Amino acid sequence: GGIYNGGYGETVLTSSTVTGNSAGAGGGIFNFEGYLRVELSTISENLAAISGGGIRNFEGQVRIDSSTISGNVSQSSGGGLYTFKDPGFGIQPLSAGAIRAVPEFSASQAPVSLSPGLVEIVNSTISGNIASQNGGGVRISGLGEVRLVSSTVTDNTANRGGGVFTNPTAVLSLTSTIVAGNTANLDGPN
Repeated sequence: GGIYNGGYGETVLTSSTVTGNSAGAGGGIFNFEGYLRVELSTISENLAAISGGGIRNFEGQVRIDSSTISGNVSQSSGGGLYTFKDPGFGIQPLSAGAIRAVPEFSASQAPVSLSPGLVEIVNSTISGNIASQNGGGVRISGLGEVRLVSSTVTDNTANRGGGVFTNPTAVLSLTSTIVAGNTANLDGPN
């Protein structure tokens, strides 16, 4: 895909565009156990064969602020964004005496919680994405968590959950957010 952020790395995109990329997972961006921040940027027209046409987050932390995720395609789930947290996998405890450096963030940059699988989307738009299976706009899997604040999820398409598809163990939080005008072939258009 376009960008791979892994191994507890940190990637910050500001006023940037990630477009026209393809991969098995994470067509635009694959965040594997890292910290990803996207602000004032566009993630568009990327393709994933498995999951996460725009962004695929596995056990990492993502904050998307004042950005657009649009026109991405997943041939499986999560056209715009796919996030996953496995209860049996994640950040391992440090051995005795080990020291891990933690990046310092200003109050406006820091994630609300240092929780693997957490995606925060603020003042952003997720639109025109397609997934052939679940979650045209957003797919939350495993113990993943997505917090949508003052954002819009619209005009996305999937077999199930045109706007957002979540499973019983995942967490979805909406604050001052619009989820409307999405399409599902079977059920759960929004």
